[in-house]
Amino acid sequence: MVQPMSRRSKVTYQLGEYAVRGFINAMNAMCPNVYETGSSLADASCEGLSNAVQYMMKILEDDIDAQPTIRPVVDLCDASKAMAHLDSMLYATRTPSLSM
Repeated sequence: MVQPMSRRSKVTYQLGEYAVRGFINAMNAMCPNVYETGSSLADASCEGLSNAVQYMMKILEDDIDAQPTIRPVVDLCDASKAMAHLDSMLYATRTPSLSM
């Protein structure tokens, strides 16, 4: 058989019940704030990601040359021989210079 509760047990039970009901009511009252905070966090996350993608696109657009200039490569290993040969071809009829 169940023993009847003493007066102190009944008071403690009521306090616990009030505390739980108060907790539930507070949670229900805070739901809109939780929703607003979560929504603000999601908006800020989306904006931050969008800014990061825009920044990356700007870097890629500014630093990459879509139409590069192609320049020939000149091998200068035999440059002195080639210069001497060009010099002799261009100035074959040189007049002797006077030197002292």
